[in-house]
Amino acid sequence: MRKPRNAYTIMLVHAGILCLTVPLLFTCGCCGFFVDEGPAPGYGIPSEPIATAEVPYPVLPQPTVAVPAGYEVDTGITKDPITGDITVKVNGGKGLSLLEKITVRVEHPDGSWDEKYLYEPKVNTEVTIPGTKDGNDRVVIRKTYLNSQTYITDDTLVAGRELRTGGQSGGGGGGC
Repeated sequence: MRKPRNAYTIMLVHAGILCLTVPLLFTCGCCGFFVDEGPAPGYGIPSEPIATAEVPYPVLPQPTVAVPAGYEVDTGITKDPITGDITVKVNGGKGLSLLEKITVRVEHPDGSWDEKYLYEPKVNTEVTIPGTKDGNDRVVIRKTYLNSQTYITDDTLVAGRELRTGGQSGGGGGGC
């Protein structure tokens, strides 16, 4: 009969600790259960509009990164003047066999964007993403190599029918 009494004593001690701890937590505000934080927005007190920092479009192209020697892969960017479709084509280069994937992101004047991937690209591999007929689209090309290094080699605004070549040493960035 000793064991039930000891278990009962331990249970009473734990219950006592719990009874003392819970009121302390509520009075110091740690739980926040009964803390009055004021009315929710829309219930009697008009909420103030939150100021948001709008990023003006077009976002300007950012500087690109030169890939190490031997990792160069040339890409070309064209935009169809009738449909607005943007095509990125792999032209080749020394680092083509080291390339894992190419990520092509097209950002539109309305702030929307599309992104497509070329896995283990070869020469003349291409991807087409819808662009805008009227307006500049921002094209960002990221190249990820087998060693897990990623480089942004192209970041440019494309308007109308243009041919952009570069990407082997960071070229093609910032042009219009």
